[in-house]
Amino acid sequence: MKLSIRGQMGWGTGFFVAPELILTCAHVVRAKGKPVQVRWQKQENWSEAVVEDLLPDPYDLALLRVMLPTDANPPCVYLDEAIQSRDPLYLFGYPDQDFPNGCPVTLNCEGLTGDEPELIKLALGQVRPGMSGAPLLNQRTGKVCGMVKFTRDRSFDLGGGAVPTAAILEQFPQLREFQQQFHQRDRRWRDLVLKQTEIDFQSYLTASTTRYKQWWQLYTLTDAEGKQRSQSEVKLLNFVKTEIASRLAQSLHKQVYLEINKTFDLNQVTPPWKVDIKVGNKPTKRCPDDTHIIEVFDKPDISGRLLILGAPGSGKTTMLLQLAEVLVRRCITNVVLPVPVLLNLSTWNQKFVDISTWILSDLKLKYGVREDIAKNWIKEERILPLLDGLDELISERQETCIEAINDFLNNWSSTPIVVCSRSEEYQICETNLALNGAAILQPLTDNQISQYLLMVKCEWLWNLVQNDKKLIAKDGLLRTPLMLTILVISSRKIQPQIWKNEQNLTIRRKIWVEAFIADCLSRQCRKSIDLSPKKNSRLTTEQEERIKHWLGCLARILISSQKTEFFIEELQPRLLSNRFQLVIYGLIGGMVGGTFGSLVGFIFLGLIFDIKFGAAFGFSAAMVAGLFYANFGEDTISPSNSIILSIKAFHIKRLSNNFLNGIRFGVFYGVIFGIIYLITKSDIKNGCLLSLIYCLFYGIIYTISKSVTYAEVDVRKHDNQGIRRSLSNSLILCLLSIPVGILMALSIKYFKIVELNTWEILIVGCGCGYFGLDSGGFSATCKHISLRISLYLFGYSPLNYSKFLRYCTEQGLLQRVGGGYRFVHSLLREHFATYYDSSPK
Repeated sequence: MKLSIRGQMGWGTGFFVAPELILTCAHVVRAKGKPVQVRWQKQENWSEAVVEDLLPDPYDLALLRVMLPTDANPPCVYLDEAIQSRDPLYLFGYPDQDFPNGCPVTLNCEGLTGDEPELIKLALGQVRPGMSGAPLLNQRTGKVCGMVKFTRDRSFDLGGGAVPTAAILEQFPQLREFQQQFHQRDRRWRDLVLKQTEIDFQSYLTASTTRYKQWWQLYTLTDAEGKQRSQSEVKLLNFVKTEIASRLAQSLHKQVYLEINKTFDLNQVTPPWKVDIKVGNKPTKRCPDDTHIIEVFDKPDISGRLLILGAPGSGKTTMLLQLAEVLVRRCITNVVLPVPVLLNLSTWNQKFVDISTWILSDLKLKYGVREDIAKNWIKEERILPLLDGLDELISERQETCIEAINDFLNNWSSTPIVVCSRSEEYQICETNLALNGAAILQPLTDNQISQYLLMVKCEWLWNLVQNDKKLIAKDGLLRTPLMLTILVISSRKIQPQIWKNEQNLTIRRKIWVEAFIADCLSRQCRKSIDLSPKKNSRLTTEQEERIKHWLGCLARILISSQKTEFFIEELQPRLLSNRFQLVIYGLIGGMVGGTFGSLVGFIFLGLIFDIKFGAAFGFSAAMVAGLFYANFGEDTISPSNSIILSIKAFHIKRLSNNFLNGIRFGVFYGVIFGIIYLITKSDIKNGCLLSLIYCLFYGIIYTISKSVTYAEVDVRKHDNQGIRRSLSNSLILCLLSIPVGILMALSIKYFKIVELNTWEILIVGCGCGYFGLDSGGFSATCKHISLRISLYLFGYSPLNYSKFLRYCTEQGLLQRVGGGYRFVHSLLREHFATYYDSSPK
């Protein structure tokens, strides 16, 4: 609001810090005793205030008491001490010219001065007289970090100075309590802070660079120095943003309201929990109700290095996602901040030298980040790791993981890092994480349980369970949000007397989870992914059991591979349990590849030599390769990323290494080629010469396929994207291989092995394109198809895996983010792995 003293020139700006309390600069009101006229939202003489407390320079602070008009309820700002260099800032004040109704100004923080008390030094904005006392909003945190005190030049956009919030609260400590009381009952500001923003400040920063270039000699640019996020960072940031929104939208907490009352306002209900904070050796301190995790993260004595602890189902991962949501919003408004990435420590093992190596691997697996790009991001601290699942490691690996994280923290100067773990598993570790503090999620209280059930319109459940001592004991099932949520959802599918009569808590939990699963499978599904044989019909008992069995297999796959997220293209032959199944997989692979190989050999080689030779070579080569790789070769299927054709990739050292590797692979096919030619043509000399020529040109084709570069960030947005991309890459390399094949045909003609006309030379060129397919990822596609057929035949999975996974997601058992799937909670994954046998059916 605008503040002025009757009969005196000039005015200033002020703002509410508590009901009836206005903060401004001391030089605006000048002295105690004189009434101050308050203008509020274009209302002249809205009210009158008196100076309650005044601190002249060097503090320059004044606290005014105002008599509010009837029914007035002005919002109070949210004071926060967080401020750092390059933070984007915003103020609204009443300048002495041009804007009688006030105007906004955007600035950048250059840092804190060395004065006593410290001042915030502002740049890249014009602070005019009349703006003294204006609140300074930190757009990174969404809260007020200070109050404008002076301008550096009223004629130019050189910024000014401000009193930091830390100094204000130090001089007026009563404001801390006033702020807490107000914002606990009035959530207007809090809700705005937590709401996702879509504002793009990059255009502002770019414009600032151009506009202020002429003043570079006068001051140092901070955030507007032309810095922009790379396209790879922007791509990663957008995917993380989508991932967080998808996972929060598909959480069990959301299912309660979607199922019970679809008109219910989800924004008005938050998961119930209480949080204790422990910093260093200080005693544990209880946070006020409704404290958001970002407030803990921002505490100066924590500085973003935080451990989140809690019991299974207490809401640790949800809290981590809520933190990530705010951090992503900050990244959008401030390009210098690192991008938060959600990684799961379950894949950590001793093969990784350090945490940096593990992060490289996980960024590649989850987000498709190329290794050289990921190394650069870690070196320059451009990512903010949010690590979940420390408790999913066995105790020995937990110890080595904690030690590796501590070593990593010593090398990372200041960038935040957050780790999530179950309390019990963490407490048995001998080594503690060298983080600054811990947020400990506490069991739900009776009041929280009853209020939650009341909000979701299930108060009858509270009447049923409040006298059950085992359920509401200190470590009872209902003390965690997860089991409370499952109880609400499953209560429609099971008679209360059934689980009330069961005294064993493990069996009681199993009954609840089974009822939850039954409720999920009974929901109506979209026709496009419905697994029932008839539209809108319910699944039979046999179909439900088959779905549970497949989910049990999926859970076992994730646990055995030490992962929490499943991608269809990551299915591997090691899932087959015995040698017989591997042999069948090899035969199927040979038939899949052989069918295509016979077709190519029949069309191309058959027209040159004879039909028998072409068909025999194509089919036999594929069959031998299929059986060889199934029984003696690598047991991994490696889909490829997006290809980017670049001349830079074809440097000498890389070309020579790839050519030598290509020759080694070419010998295998070249020998088969020469033997079949020898058998069908009885010509040893030309058979050997053909083998050598084929070996040489296969090496060239392989060199081309391995010398291309791949996308820096190849996010998997669709089901089985890696296999689809492998197929498309194979087609690209096929086209690149055709000219090499033409050269090979010309060589055959030159050595007079076979007389070839122009048409036949072109046919040979097209035939060599087939081997470009093989080098570019076509073999991975064939292996994947063969494995999918094998898994279906042995009962491990449905034939249409994508449709099955989308169905389970629609029913609320899985979450989908891009092309990946995960169980809605780790306890559900453990339930399926424990109670549903994954042996073939």
